[in-house]
Amino acid sequence: MLGHSHALSGAVAGIATGILLHLPVPQIAAHATHSVLGVAVFTGLAWASCQFRHDWAGKAGLALLLALSAAAALEALHIARGHAADFIAVCIAAAELRFGYGLQLIPLAVLIGCGTHIAGDMLTDSGCMLGFPVSRHRFHLLPEPLAFTTGTRPELLIVDPILTGSLLVLAALAADPAFVTAQWHSLAG
Repeated sequence: MLGHSHALSGAVAGIATGILLHLPVPQIAAHATHSVLGVAVFTGLAWASCQFRHDWAGKAGLALLLALSAAAALEALHIARGHAADFIAVCIAAAELRFGYGLQLIPLAVLIGCGTHIAGDMLTDSGCMLGFPVSRHRFHLLPEPLAFTTGTRPELLIVDPILTGSLLVLAALAADPAFVTAQWHSLAG
């Protein structure tokens, strides 16, 4: 998938998770990788950084995780580039460390974001090497006739509009928590 599709799928999953867990938007950003081992490593690093966030090493690790995640998202979504994306990401990380709450849930956001990214890769005809570095077998979620090539019409005309619409709906819901709570209770019965 193209970078913007990855970012959109991660944003949709992350914001949905954030709404359910009542997290503010900056805590939802998470970076991605392409194997089960990578997901475990990044989730473990996020967990360690959150557990030890009260000392300088933990704060530095958590700040790095947040800044890299935010910079990657800004670049992939074409919101900011280069040093501007880096500067904005560092500001987001600093604000989150200073004012954030619910930081202990960041590893869950990383896990869900990485899993969503991998699922997106598995929709393409390239698939994803889930067992890397042990195995180079590529896993796919769609059979060959339905899998698409990155950057082609199915991604641009089907996947991107669905993800963009989902992101807009979730952003609207996140903007009004009382509305979200009322809708959640009405759906739950």
